[in-house]
Amino acid sequence: MIYITEDDVNDLISMAEVIESVHSAFLEYSKGKAAYSMRDRLFLGGKVLNTMPAILLDEGLAGLKTYIAGKDGAHFVVLLFDIRSYSIKAVIEANKLGQLRTGAITALASKLITGKKNVSFGLIGTGFQAETQLLAMNELFKLETVKVFSRTPENSKKFADKFKDVLDTEIIPVYDVRSCVEDADVITTITTSSNPLFREEFLPDEFHLNLAGGNLPNRKEVGIDTLIRADLVVAESSEQSLRESGEIIEYQRYGGGNIVDFSSVVAKPERYQKFKRTIFKSMGIGLEDVAVGSLILKKITQKNR
Repeated sequence: MIYITEDDVNDLISMAEVIESVHSAFLEYSKGKAAYSMRDRLFLGGKVLNTMPAILLDEGLAGLKTYIAGKDGAHFVVLLFDIRSYSIKAVIEANKLGQLRTGAITALASKLITGKKNVSFGLIGTGFQAETQLLAMNELFKLETVKVFSRTPENSKKFADKFKDVLDTEIIPVYDVRSCVEDADVITTITTSSNPLFREEFLPDEFHLNLAGGNLPNRKEVGIDTLIRADLVVAESSEQSLRESGEIIEYQRYGGGNIVDFSSVVAKPERYQKFKRTIFKSMGIGLEDVAVGSLILKKITQKNR
């Protein structure tokens, strides 16, 4: 059994590799060669234990991400088992892993749903998870313009300054949310907001919107006005979104249309690229964590030979 630290994860894998591993896992799922189940939360004494399992048949691995969280913080690990020998293969510290796969999945969804090469990008949120949202988008697209907004104005500028030398284009801090979204082809929200961040009328005529910040029913980054305007609503897991996503729960109560599972988009992206106003709801599922854990295990095994 190998114990893999956060420093190891940071040194071993690139964003391009993470995007590819997540893409491959959803393809395998669409072929019946992978499985996952919903996040389970166990509450007691102000603490919550979360478990997110998955199996990758061709990789010969089963595992889960598990994490303990409370008001003072959280700690994440991914556990991997060999499905042939039933032995434990690895324990992986998973804060960085989770950050990378969260960025990877929204960028991948943006690419497959829009089919575009060049986009203008609007990012709402400037925290830890926002960093990989930007880096993953930069990996898959030529970013023509980038605007970033935080409800704390100084954070917009700090974020832009931090990444100004990373991108081939200027990253512009903006200080009102409308400026961030009104001219963007792709928009990502990565906040913990419980109330809509902007009104539907702020959006351009055509858009792709990633809702990546909320995985609890009391969180909503956009309102029902935005959802019902969309031609296509996609979720990593429609089942999990109806359990965890405040936006999707409200959409279904309102009588919204069909929610497409992301695996269907991965299997046949051309079927969905005709839509002009699209939304992707990201909450995180164990399939992604186990896939990236598998990648890390391969890389450290190669390194140690």
